[in-house]
Amino acid sequence: MTKKILCSMLLFVGAGLYGFGQELRDFVCLINQTYHPDIIAYMGKLKAEFEKRAMGDAAKSVDNYLKGGFGSGFIYVDSNGDNYIITNNHVVNQAYTITITFEKLDGTKLKYENLTILAVDEVTDIAILAFPPGERPFTSGFSVLNRPIREGEDVFSAGFPSLSGIPVWQFGRGMVSNASVMVPIGDDPEENIGPYIQHTAQVDPGNSGGPLLVADQQAPTGYVVAGINTLSFRSRQAANYSIQIKNVLEFAGHILSGKGSGQEEFDKRIESFLAGLSRNRAVYGHIAKYLSNECTAMNAEFALSDMLEKAPRSVQEEIITVFVRDPVSGMGEAVAWIIENSLRARSGVIRASLQDVSRQDDGSYKVNFTIQDKTIESTWVKEYNIWRIRTFGDAALDDRTQIEAKTKKREQNAGLRTDIVFAVNGGFEYLFDRGPAFFMSAWYQFVGPVFWDVQFHFAGMDYIHIETGLGFNVPIKLNSFAISPFAIVHAGFKKIPPPPNNQYITGDLAYGWSARGGLQVVIAAVPGLLFQAAYQYNSYIAMEDQIELKEGKHGVTVGIGYVF
Repeated sequence: MTKKILCSMLLFVGAGLYGFGQELRDFVCLINQTYHPDIIAYMGKLKAEFEKRAMGDAAKSVDNYLKGGFGSGFIYVDSNGDNYIITNNHVVNQAYTITITFEKLDGTKLKYENLTILAVDEVTDIAILAFPPGERPFTSGFSVLNRPIREGEDVFSAGFPSLSGIPVWQFGRGMVSNASVMVPIGDDPEENIGPYIQHTAQVDPGNSGGPLLVADQQAPTGYVVAGINTLSFRSRQAANYSIQIKNVLEFAGHILSGKGSGQEEFDKRIESFLAGLSRNRAVYGHIAKYLSNECTAMNAEFALSDMLEKAPRSVQEEIITVFVRDPVSGMGEAVAWIIENSLRARSGVIRASLQDVSRQDDGSYKVNFTIQDKTIESTWVKEYNIWRIRTFGDAALDDRTQIEAKTKKREQNAGLRTDIVFAVNGGFEYLFDRGPAFFMSAWYQFVGPVFWDVQFHFAGMDYIHIETGLGFNVPIKLNSFAISPFAIVHAGFKKIPPPPNNQYITGDLAYGWSARGGLQVVIAAVPGLLFQAAYQYNSYIAMEDQIELKEGKHGVTVGIGYVF
């Protein structure tokens, strides 16, 4: 959708009903969803952290989110008498469990629990919910409009929009302002979705999935379903949009006839996924659309932490914006970014093709892709009658032990700080033909393994040594610690000790170069702590006398420092 659009969607039903007006409540329901236990656990950690930091509003926001989203829906009874609920995909697309509630005029409530999502259409935003096996509490549902809707005729909305965060029954009235409209989703007039019925009946957040009704004295309830309320434009007054009932009936018939998840649909799904990867731009938003809820739930905590540590600032801001608006969607985009980051080559282009597909005993598919000349294994499962990703290479896993191991490794790597940007250290220096001294150094790593270094050596006023130069280091990670062989070449100046040590030299300054090589060690237990040992060779010439200094040519250093 576009930023101009506030999603809020609905659906239909199909036999006869009884009563009039208030009896509509008996067939229009409130839909509540809860989230995957892993998502609830992670959000609980966030809430505890906010409370610890005395961020009461943020903690309350998380608490409200954990209560689960809600929307509206209505009863559909097929020709076999089986009961279903019709609603929008966006009302239930993150659901782990679903409960529906019918509220009578006297306040009496009737609940049905453990409904499942039979199928969804992500493009048209339709979802069909199924009652537990054997449950058929309804013998009939709404009749449907069997003629084209007319512009100017009265229509009615029914559902449970939010009132101060609480869903409350609302029956609204308006008129049709456009009987069939395509809604633009961007600046390009060719990019649009629909067709929809545009109308002025009240549609507020929470109405999503409820019916758009037309009065019909011949219908048992006095109303028939014309569509499902689904969109509202913020930039237009009283411009609400409903999915046309004919599209709903077509999707329901397709699904209930047993179609919609066969080999042909699977092949199209894989083809579409690969086509999106090949675009020369960020594709994590595309990948997120293919992730199963289980994949997002299992990998979200690791993915969010890794994304905040490694992703470019623009990506972080974009995903955080999504997370604030809809935490589960933000988690999905973070997992998708981790997948994209594992695939993208240095050139920035993802080259992907299908290698082979095999059906597994549990009904899932094992799909191997060739990406950047490497084989990436993935698992696809049928979720809500749509094929989605459960695992993808090493980036998205479904084994909690593996995820915990990956998390531990990431934490160790973060603690090791082998990717040095700036470091300082100092310590003891021993010159073989002169004696002890002290040194301090600082380096800035600016191109790959190459860094710029400044050193200061001191052993009293007769030995002051300042130099700068370029070096490189090669980190080698070994679980809880890492070693980095390094080498540096310097140029600099040093003060010449006075006679009698240098009785043949009359100047007091020398210039020259030095070479230094050794090892430094960083440990994960104390992030940033650096140990260093090195050998140093010096070659200096007195500036005034042009005589090579014999003193202080060889030495060793042992130091401690900190990596930023």
